[in-house]
Amino acid sequence: MIKRIFFTIIIVIVSLNCSYCLSAVQESCMNDSGLKYQWAPDNKPEGRNPPYLAVFDGHYVLKTNKYLEAYVDLGQGPDGALRLTGPMTLTTVFQLAKQWPMKAAFISKWGFMPGQASYELGITAGGKIYFQLSPSGKADDFFELVGNKTIKKELPVVVTAVFEPGKRAAIFINGKKAAEATKGIPQSCYDGTSTVKLLPRFEGLLAGVWFHNRAMADKEVQSWNNQIADLIPSGVPYEKWKADEKRNIITGNPQDYLGKTAGVKPFKEIDISRYKGSYVCPGDLDNDGRIDFLLYKNGSTYNVPGRLIAVDFDGKTLWEKGDKTLTEHERCGSADVGKKGTSPALRGIAAVFDIDQDGKNEIICELWEQNKPMLYILDGASGDVKHGIESPINMSVRQPKILGNRQPSRSHPLLRIAYLNGKDKPPSIILKYEASNGLPCHAFALDDKLNIIWHVKGTSHSMGHIPTVADVDNDGKDEIVLGHMLADDNGKVLWDKGAKFIWHADCTAVAQLKEGDEKQILISTCGVGPIYCLDFRGNILWRKHREEISHGQAVWVGNFIEEQPGLEIIACASGHSGQFVTLRGADGTTLAAFSHKKLLPSYPDFPTVVSWKSKNIQSLWIPQDKMLVDGYGNVAAELGDYDKYVQDKLHCGTSWRPVGAQAFALDIIGDERDELVLYEPYAGESIFIFYNPDTKPELKKYEQQENAYNIRSYF
Repeated sequence: MIKRIFFTIIIVIVSLNCSYCLSAVQESCMNDSGLKYQWAPDNKPEGRNPPYLAVFDGHYVLKTNKYLEAYVDLGQGPDGALRLTGPMTLTTVFQLAKQWPMKAAFISKWGFMPGQASYELGITAGGKIYFQLSPSGKADDFFELVGNKTIKKELPVVVTAVFEPGKRAAIFINGKKAAEATKGIPQSCYDGTSTVKLLPRFEGLLAGVWFHNRAMADKEVQSWNNQIADLIPSGVPYEKWKADEKRNIITGNPQDYLGKTAGVKPFKEIDISRYKGSYVCPGDLDNDGRIDFLLYKNGSTYNVPGRLIAVDFDGKTLWEKGDKTLTEHERCGSADVGKKGTSPALRGIAAVFDIDQDGKNEIICELWEQNKPMLYILDGASGDVKHGIESPINMSVRQPKILGNRQPSRSHPLLRIAYLNGKDKPPSIILKYEASNGLPCHAFALDDKLNIIWHVKGTSHSMGHIPTVADVDNDGKDEIVLGHMLADDNGKVLWDKGAKFIWHADCTAVAQLKEGDEKQILISTCGVGPIYCLDFRGNILWRKHREEISHGQAVWVGNFIEEQPGLEIIACASGHSGQFVTLRGADGTTLAAFSHKKLLPSYPDFPTVVSWKSKNIQSLWIPQDKMLVDGYGNVAAELGDYDKYVQDKLHCGTSWRPVGAQAFALDIIGDERDELVLYEPYAGESIFIFYNPDTKPELKKYEQQENAYNIRSYF
């Protein structure tokens, strides 16, 4: 049994290293010298997604940003020294670069599994220091102290938090007391077994961590502050710190999983090297019963396709439209008028679907022409225009005057096909636009001739990145879960949780998770973390707390654990860093937690639910790992001998935004199980189709499939 350790943590957020020689502090961790970590060029931070090591004038710090969402693994320390239960002092030396409208922890011992909440120190949405302790390990049972001073950007700050069980808790900023409480103080901190993480969702500079086994007195805190106050030199802005781009990325050993399963079998490789780095939309374009592909590159700076290319099943070009000189995606997001954006475009509006129900597929897409976004319905076989209008998501929506006509960050226009009048009536087109809380949100419904049926406007929090179309209330007509908002078939807003749920919804899903006739709605919330399960009336049935889901990047529903009753939910729990949890659909109980086996140094791109083993058993395709896993994270299938070849053709992780092997799960050959259609939208030179070795590989007539036109991916 690990003995309970009473000690003082001092976290100096300056220039630290996560793997300071632990053996050297085996004896000292119980005395005044404490347990410490420091980082340097020969001792870089380790972790699931470590930050950059940066330097200025001989001073080393950890540098992180909003895209990285870095995690440094401090380990458990000698004899469980990081399992703090008694007196502790936390000291941090840091410099804030950007304040997010949510809590951001410098150091956190809140596990993703239930009952693992211990302690956390960080900065609130309002820019004040907070210190949390849980006596029970439950995420909703904690003591919190908040400092009275607002932290300014671009200035080094020393923060110390002191915990004296049952007596007092205090926060010091630059050696001066900023908050103190003497009532309601827990008798101890929970002895959690989860690892300590640094830097969750913090953007700025961090320097060092010290752990001590006692509560420092006020004068001691002041003395300690004087010793470490110059670890970050004053007056040096964030961008002046030069980062070492070669971070230590933890990856699994391929020998641990390659060749351990039945793997996959290749059915087809379509060469698209002449259109390298294109978004992909599957569908039968020439109506010959075989799957084809619409390729496109985003033009302008507004997430609008600028060049369209139709290729058939054999890779033959059927037709092209748009700007043929466009060889790569234009950048989009956070740019002044007429300027290119700061990041590559994300998937825009394009899909292959028989929208007029004449038995032949059309392409519904935007296209940037004459300096404006046009919305078209094109003949799939020829590319000829059947109907066209200026997109309802025009420049007054994309670049409104309220931003000074400045382009917003991370705009997400998406298309959905919905049966607003029932399955026996013609389908409708849904267009949605939002930009990560930066703009008012909009949704439009149009008919098969591009007549606008209705228009819904929401707040900047109403609509999320990945909407869901489904008949939620069982009236035979589709509703649209636009994010935190549910719109009825006639455009009536049934409820809008944007103000209550605070931050935008990254992903949504609809499924029958409980017994009965009703379906439930899942909403994963960016940044502030919770995943909500609601009924169609908007009542919350269950939720996961921020301490369990720190950034609800996405949710996927399926029968991921065969022996468990009902459906499970796999959630990306830590935003952009590859930590997953598996939840019981009926009540949200956490069943398992697992991580990526490999980790690309930025965005986690979008996994895909695949009925690989059978129609009734699902796996999750992890693009970064290039493998299928079950609800425990166990490998269900991997590329085996084809892993390197796919990597060489798709160039996973090599683009500016390093995504992995994106996938469509489509039934193309043999039985009703899914095949994997792999691509990469920024550098990919091929499209691959892989099948289960148990399937007889015979191409069958391709039918429209929702995974192909209501695409659940940013990429």
